[in-house]
This record gives sequence, C-alpha cells and structure tokens, in this order.
Amino acid sequence: MTLPNDTSGKRRITSTNWRTPSRLVGAAAVLAVAGTALGFAAAHNRITIDDDSATAWLPSAAAGFVDRANALLAAPMIASTDRVRLPIRPDTPPSRGDGLLVLTDRGAGRAVLLDLRTQVQRSLTLEPDETAVVAGARPFLVHAATGRVDRLAADGSVAATPVVQTGGRPGGWAVAAGALWLAEPATGAVLRIGDAGPATRVEHAFSPGHAPLLAGAGDTLAVLDPEAGAVRLISGPAPGTYAVRLPGGRPASFGVAPGGDFAAFVGPATGGPAGRTAGGAVGDRVSVTVAGLGDHAESVTRSVGAAGDSFGPPVLTHDRVYLGDTRSGDVWTIRARPAVGAPSSIAVAPGPADLELFVNGSAVWANDPNGPNAAAIYDDSRQPITKYAPPSASPLPSGAPPSPTAIHSSNPPTTSSTKTQTPSSRSTKATRTTGAGHPTNAPPGTNGPPGTNGAPVHANTATFTNIGDGGQVGRCRTLAGRADIDATKTLMIAQRRTDPPDGTYYVQYAGPRAGNLAPGRWTSTSPTYFGDQPGQHYSAYLLIVDVAAARSWWAAHESGDFAHATSLPGTTADTVTGLVRIDKPC
Repeated sequence: MTLPNDTSGKRRITSTNWRTPSRLVGAAAVLAVAGTALGFAAAHNRITIDDDSATAWLPSAAAGFVDRANALLAAPMIASTDRVRLPIRPDTPPSRGDGLLVLTDRGAGRAVLLDLRTQVQRSLTLEPDETAVVAGARPFLVHAATGRVDRLAADGSVAATPVVQTGGRPGGWAVAAGALWLAEPATGAVLRIGDAGPATRVEHAFSPGHAPLLAGAGDTLAVLDPEAGAVRLISGPAPGTYAVRLPGGRPASFGVAPGGDFAAFVGPATGGPAGRTAGGAVGDRVSVTVAGLGDHAESVTRSVGAAGDSFGPPVLTHDRVYLGDTRSGDVWTIRARPAVGAPSSIAVAPGPADLELFVNGSAVWANDPNGPNAAAIYDDSRQPITKYAPPSASPLPSGAPPSPTAIHSSNPPTTSSTKTQTPSSRSTKATRTTGAGHPTNAPPGTNGPPGTNGAPVHANTATFTNIGDGGQVGRCRTLAGRADIDATKTLMIAQRRTDPPDGTYYVQYAGPRAGNLAPGRWTSTSPTYFGDQPGQHYSAYLLIVDVAAARSWWAAHESGDFAHATSLPGTTADTVTGLVRIDKPC
C-alpha cells in the first residue's frame, strides 16, 4: 500500500494542515453556544440539546471540505464554525471515532485521517481491497482479500503493535465499545481487535459457513444470524442470544439500540416483489421490523416509503429507529419504545440524497454529503442546517432561522416539512441530479449548461478510468470511472471472457438503479468478478441504459447479485479489451 514511485517498500504519508477556519459567525456564534442545554427554538423549549450533541463535523464531498456545523447558531446559512478543505472527494460514508474522522475516496484510492482537535490531515494510499476505519481513537486498515488487520499510528503509518490475521476474508465488521469487531464466516467466530494486544475470539457467534450481519451502537455489539433466526449480543449491558422473527428472511440491513434492548431489521419490501440495493431494500413498500430483546420481546413491523425508495442502514436511539431515504432525501422515524403510532418522515434534502445518519450524544444527525443540506434531529424534531450556498441559490436571509418542526403521528401540521406515512400520502419534490453515493466534482447547480426547460444538459457519456486495454485484473476488481448521463438513465457494467471464448455477458449495476447519477466520478458499489483461472482474457463494457429498460432487462436475466445473457441492454459507452486475469485473489 504505497504511493506511486515509492521504491522504499514503506508506506509514504503526506502530512498536511489545510485548516481553513471560517469564523463566519462572530459574536452570534459565541452567544449561541454559551448555554449548556439550549432548545432548538423558544417555541419548542421542551426540546433541549447539549453543546456536544449540537455540533458535528459534516463532509461536503462536492464542495471539497468538512464543516464543523452547529445546530444552535442563529443564522440559517452560517452554520459552520470551522472548515477544513480536503485533498480528496470522499465517495463513501466517513468512519467516525473519538476525535478522529476517516474519509475515503475509493475512486482515487486515497483516504484522509483528520484529527478533529488539531485539524491536521494525514493522507494515505489504499489498494482496492483495503478499507480504513476508526474504532475509539485508533485507526485500522482492513485488508479484505487476506483478512489481515493493521493498526495505524496517528500519522497513518502501521503502528508497532501486533498485526491481526483473521481466518480468511471477513464477513463484515462493526465498531462497538471502542474496538473493531470482524466476523469469520468459515468458523462462525467474531474477533475483537482493540487498541493494542492480540485479538480476542468469540466462538460460536453465528452459523459457520454463512455471512452474518454485525451492528454496533455505543458499547453494544450485536450479531444477526439469519439462518438461526437469532441475535447474539456479545458486548453491552445484556449479553446473550435472543430468538427473533424475520418476516421476509434475510434483511437488507440491521441495527441495534445502544442498550441492546431492541433491534431493527430493514427489508425486504412488503406488498410486492422486493429488489435490493447495497444500502437497503427497494420495492412497493419496505418493511421495518422492530424486535425486542431480553425482557422486551415484543415485535412489530411497520411499512415505510413508496415505490422506488431505498434506505441506508438504520440508526437506533433509546426509543426510536431512524432511516435515511436516499430517493426522497427524507429521514423516517419509527417509535420503538413504546411501539405506537405510524412512521413519520422528516425532510432533510429537497430531493435524492445519499444521507449519512449518525448519533452524536442525544441527537441524530443527517448529512447530505453531495449537497448543502443537513439536519440535527432530536426525537421527532429537527433543526435544518445549510452548510453552504449552492452557486445557483439566492442569498439566504440574515434574520432568524426557520423554526424547527415538531412532528406527531396523528394530525401533523399541514404546513410542516414532515409527513406521516399512509398508503397514498407522499409529498412531491423537485428532483435533483445528485445520485446516491456518487459525489459531483462541483457544488450542486454547476453540472452543465441549462437547457431550454431549465434542466441540465448531459452529454450521455461514460468511461472507465481504472482499467485499460491489455491491463491486468485479479479475481475481482472494483471498477470506477467518469460519467455524465441523464437523470432517467443508469450505468451497468458487463464482462465477457474472450479467451477461451464465452458468449455469455455477466452484468451488474454500476450506478443507482433509480437513475439520478451525479455527473463526475463514479465507483461501483460491488466488485466485478473475473473467473476462477489465471491467464484467461476478458473484455469489460460500460452500458448506459434507460432506468425502466434496465429494470425490465434485469428482471428477465437476474441471477442473485448479477445478471447474465448473450446480448447487452442499452448503449455501450466504453469497452476495454484484452484484460488479463492474474493470480490475485479477492
């Protein structure tokens, strides 16, 4: 894992201090944060939030910086007290630790370790199978292909502590109780890797030979074993194994409450056929099952969203479940303790947004990394935050911010920006061309000249950038490139073996299934697999396909996480030939 032209064999680290403080708020900021427990607004003084919960570091990938936002500031626009410019464009959710933020640009193969106290950045290069993650105050480097885990020092170099070698490719990992936890599918064990010392093994954590789902919250680490229909709490106040009901089989995602007294399972959809995305279930309606653990064994299932919605992993607090809806830009909230009322949604972004949700103290934060919108949420109320003004936006007023909106499951205010889910109630929003999980290379509003109808004009082009004719590929390769396509189209990747010849194409999605891929760089959410035998040759194809046509074609040719056929859908935008399969495992 070295930078280009580094012949020493050691990791080269770039130490920078790009701190660009934006002292934008002056005395108003000082007055706003002076209290230790302030309400979001005087009209809602039952809603209180402490200083630590009211501030959070929020990446803006398209704009190229990270802001320290404050939900208590008195101006709707100037919600930043510090700003750090980034040398990368993060394209995956950050890993958050104690005073440390890890941001990753998989398309460029780089990560940044940002010390939130000093605002000093350390940059490191990542191989395609490597992931940088932080647990507590310790950064780690996980090598997915080999199962090796390196502890990193504060400067990003490999720390002088034992390297941890797991039993093969990890079956997922999570952070809890200040440690990194990894699953070993072959053995059914879970490994705890702390700040120092050897890893601790927890045997019989799940059914061997299967991939579990791991979730961490505070000091609680939970392992969902779908085959056994059980949740095992390994750390936290109530360790033990608890039977759970999974109405639709294996869920798309899973979360646990900080105290371990209940869990939430998202998907598959109810009321119609269910599709899947990397972050959630897609279909007619999406089911969320809240299951009590231990002394609170009741289980309820709620349906949220509408056709085409997709969700990231759930975030749980002591009494609620929160879900980011990437298609609508809303956050759905479900009462879990007590389990009463219908799910309700809170507007964060005005259109599609790959929202990052995380708990910070007593608040849940929602951030759109590809746009200017964010919100701090407490129970069912939110304080909207604008991180920056898009170039096309009108100046924001300098007066008081919009009042936060408290929502209720019954009889919500008709003027609120929040909604209560019913089979027919869904607000209409203007659609942005910011695709889920694909940051633009410029702030929103600069993605092309306006057409006659005011919409951006797209070139409908797409290319690979990390493979070329005659290049080498291992067993699997995460592909990346650039694209500028209409919001009604999506990207697909296909590969075909050419030597020995094979007439079958193997196809996967490279962009959001619902379209709205942001112009600029893209990175596939899952690797492309290139056969079992070294020495074989392949061609790779990048396809631009209408969303509806892609959905129909996929339904006719789907085989699990990929599809196969003897012909290709859509338009072939880029072709790479002569790829040579080398002896390199995933």
